[in-house]
Amino acid sequence: MALFDFDGTLSKGLMGVTFYEYLHKVGVYDKKAFAEQVRALKDFKSGALSYERYLQEWARLWVDGIKGKDAGIVMPHAKAFFADFKSNIYPSSRELMDVLKTKGYTPAIISVSPYEVVALAAKELGVEIVYATKLNLNGATYTNELVTRLHMPGGKKAVLSSLSEAGKEISFAFGDTETDYEMLCVAKVPVPLNPTKGLKVVTDKMNWPSYDKDTVVSGIESMLRNQ
Repeated sequence: MALFDFDGTLSKGLMGVTFYEYLHKVGVYDKKAFAEQVRALKDFKSGALSYERYLQEWARLWVDGIKGKDAGIVMPHAKAFFADFKSNIYPSSRELMDVLKTKGYTPAIISVSPYEVVALAAKELGVEIVYATKLNLNGATYTNELVTRLHMPGGKKAVLSSLSEAGKEISFAFGDTETDYEMLCVAKVPVPLNPTKGLKVVTDKMNWPSYDKDTVVSGIESMLRNQ
């Protein structure tokens, strides 16, 4: 398998942020939760919140923002949102998926962003396996309960453990931040892609190959030829 983070790795921007902003604009997202999301994002950008802590706040407020809403209302908005957002996906991301699938690797996306839009991004990239933040549904209504823990420390590691228990071999892993470190460590070939300064420090210490959106396809093609 080849595992991918999404935000920053395959696409620019934070899809989980721009999606709640969109839902607020169309009157679907709770106003109080939106105001708290704005505050949390500001605190993260100022350094008052670590990225790890920000993800936890984002997830809590994602729940508060759409609990009690009807999925039948949210999903059409997700599709309308993604119709515009998909231009943020790097062209090289599509090429990279094709290169890996041609060589027999199964891609999967593991993201803290909402499943409703990550699943659409995966479909756009030709990826069938998706792990992303999900709320429990009572019929068609969102509850206040998350059924995933990807936003928590070790959340991605738990997904990796379940894949290992199922006998899946993690050949490649691609990520851009320190929160992807656990995922990168379990792969035979860890690939920091568009790495942040924090992950770049780790990359240099571990002597991992590192690429950006403009060099990753040629880099992985060269790697596969030399295997």
